[in-house]
Amino acid sequence: MSILSQRNLILSTILILTFFLILNARADNPDELFRNAKKNLEQLNSSPKLKKNRSNWLAVIQQFEKIAQAYPGSPEAPKSLYHAGNLYTRISEHSHSKKDLKSALSAFENLGENYSQDPLADDALFHAAEIHRTRLKNPEQAYVLYNKILTQYTEGDMALKARYWATRLGIKLASKPENKPPAKNPAPAQSPPELDIKNPVTVQAIRHWSGPEYTRVVIDLSDRANYRRHLLRSDPENNKPPRLFLDVYPARISPELKDPIIISDGLLNRARASQYRKDVVRIVLDINSFEKDTVFQMENPFRLVMDIEGKAETAPQAVTTAAQPEGQAIENIIAGSTTKPVEPEPKIKPEPAAPVAPITPVAPSAPTLAKQLGLKIRKIVLDPGHGGKDPGAIGPSGLQEKNINLKVARYLRDLLEAQQYKVKMTRDSDVFVDLAGRNVVANIAKADLFISIHTNASPKRETAGIETYYLGTTRNPETMRLAAQENSTSPRGLSDIEGILQDLLLSSKIEESNIFAGSVVRKMIPGVKELNPGVESHGSKPAPFYVLVHARMPAILVEVSYISNPKEENLLRQEDYLKTLAQSIADGINEYEKGYLSAANWKE
Repeated sequence: MSILSQRNLILSTILILTFFLILNARADNPDELFRNAKKNLEQLNSSPKLKKNRSNWLAVIQQFEKIAQAYPGSPEAPKSLYHAGNLYTRISEHSHSKKDLKSALSAFENLGENYSQDPLADDALFHAAEIHRTRLKNPEQAYVLYNKILTQYTEGDMALKARYWATRLGIKLASKPENKPPAKNPAPAQSPPELDIKNPVTVQAIRHWSGPEYTRVVIDLSDRANYRRHLLRSDPENNKPPRLFLDVYPARISPELKDPIIISDGLLNRARASQYRKDVVRIVLDINSFEKDTVFQMENPFRLVMDIEGKAETAPQAVTTAAQPEGQAIENIIAGSTTKPVEPEPKIKPEPAAPVAPITPVAPSAPTLAKQLGLKIRKIVLDPGHGGKDPGAIGPSGLQEKNINLKVARYLRDLLEAQQYKVKMTRDSDVFVDLAGRNVVANIAKADLFISIHTNASPKRETAGIETYYLGTTRNPETMRLAAQENSTSPRGLSDIEGILQDLLLSSKIEESNIFAGSVVRKMIPGVKELNPGVESHGSKPAPFYVLVHARMPAILVEVSYISNPKEENLLRQEDYLKTLAQSIADGINEYEKGYLSAANWKE
């Protein structure tokens, strides 16, 4: 061995011994341990020779892991987990080992779950999502983690990147073909388990709302019924169009429901009902154009809802609800075409609706940057919850939710129109609107956003705050209770809607709704703090609300305050507070719009 080689060997040995002496230096507190680990990491990074040995990397990782394990309550614990995750990721690039990647994920997810308030939490979740997306090829789990960042860390520095990838993956997953071969008979997939029903129900009426690419048909029933959905392909030889039909049983047809209902909206030609068998009523829809349909049941009152989507192949042959003049009362559109006169609402003695204070017209402002650059948020539908015979929740001193919802919606409409948005409302007076007809207005109008406005209520009077919801499933008992309350059903009745949600949850519109809900609640909290200093944010959450099902645009439900809380009920009586709520929702819409403009410009 040459003198030079001997000298290099001695220097290398000294370097390695020095490294391990520093590595094993004792310390008595997490701060000193963390500083030592950082020094060792710096020395490792600066030495090409030390870098080559995997055991050196693992020795430094173990230093960081020991800090997190021994001092979990210290400020150094989340920082140590972050370093451990990054180091495992680095060595996996050379080892190509899934074990190293899983160790990195464990460190990042531990940080995100157990140190969610730490500034590094969103960074750790983003790194975990990137591992799933780029290394493990698991876009579904990456999608979940990107969404978690958007829900919990909307102000964080990872939100923009997470929004970009969540949107991209949402579209990709929604269009991903299933591996299962198509069923020969699609009926079982859209028909629920059979119920034990002894007495026949009455099929009372058929209503519909029509547009060139979307039609909703509602079949009014006297009680819950079984149903089976069938699709018959076209029969050109016998000049028969495709037909979609429901068999409802055990059932009898109402004597009033005899004549066919002409629809002629481009998608559907007509609907007809008949007593197909002694205990079966068949409702047949003659189809002009058809891409997909969904059937679900609603309660209180009982009805079956059919949503049909497609592309209009011919111009409408008759005036439908979609062809109503622009200035016509929206209640006439909401009522839907029906086979019998709409019965007058039962007389009740509600609390007199407080007059809505006149709003000083706001001078139209310049279009926002997003609109100048062409982001397509131009038309918004506002849905003041409840109304008419349905007062909604009632506060301790008698304040009715329906009146508050309408006031907030009117203030919000004026603010949005001043910003040059085009706004429609599902109701603009104290009238009852069927849940089945609310988001139909937005679908037929091809709105860009749908916002259902409500005030919350809880059996616990001390509960207060603001929250937003987007369509999704949940097992949270309080959220289930609220969804049942707003859906006018029992928690058990939510199973019908949850049965159809799985086909909807990968839709990019659901993901956009999630982001939209986060934008609104984030702006509402600081917006109302001056008038409601102790306001609490309950965040944005998924829930199975009927009013959001099959909305064809980002759609959310906003609970502006708790009317059951005496303090917040008092605030809800104040016009300034209602105007502030409206302004904060408008600010959330603006933030959502700007965020999506930025995301659209994000470069991979």
